[in-house]
Amino acid sequence: MTHFLRCFSAIFYKDLLSELRQKEILNTVLFFGLLIIFIYSFALGTDPNLLKKMAPGLLWLVVLFSSILALDRSFQSELEEGCLDHLVLYAASPRALFLGKVVTNFFTILIIQITSAFAMMILFDLPFPDNFWLLAVTFLLGNLGLATLGTFYAALTIKTKARQAMLPLLLFPMLIPLLLASVYATQMALEGTLTEGSSAWLTLLGIYNLVFLTACTLAIEPLLEA
Repeated sequence: MTHFLRCFSAIFYKDLLSELRQKEILNTVLFFGLLIIFIYSFALGTDPNLLKKMAPGLLWLVVLFSSILALDRSFQSELEEGCLDHLVLYAASPRALFLGKVVTNFFTILIIQITSAFAMMILFDLPFPDNFWLLAVTFLLGNLGLATLGTFYAALTIKTKARQAMLPLLLFPMLIPLLLASVYATQMALEGTLTEGSSAWLTLLGIYNLVFLTACTLAIEPLLEA
């Protein structure tokens, strides 16, 4: 267990330190996300009711499209430097490697989401959410599921020639339940409604994360060793 935690923390610290030094991925995805919001703001016009109604779906689409750029790079640095096979052959746990990448991607997606949410509040003239805690829990659960499946499929497609095309094609269909629950829960948070419906969507997100986090963690070891 100590070895597992040491491998996990080393991977997370390495990725975090590399991103803080280079800021290549974060700057790219943030700029891409803000660009999408600007395009949407011009395309939808200035009707405040329409913008408020479309905001939850647009926010999660911006997060999804922007995070693909970060997820695609999850294992790219190790592959380019020839370190991926060494990490697998070394005593490092593939599951610790995977979970370290998941946590790194989770925080990257969270930064993208918070930045995008503030940008949409300014450009779309949206009010502060009436139910902040519901929104926060929705963000955390939705981002965890996105980071988990995104990291797993990034590992699955890392050695394919059409990696950048295959990742979204495989990932997007699997994220439909997560996006559906996240959009509806976000809508209820903005409207300030805390009903059985919001609890049901949060429960769906929790079960979704539990199932796929467990399945991906168990499947990552034979996948990386293949």
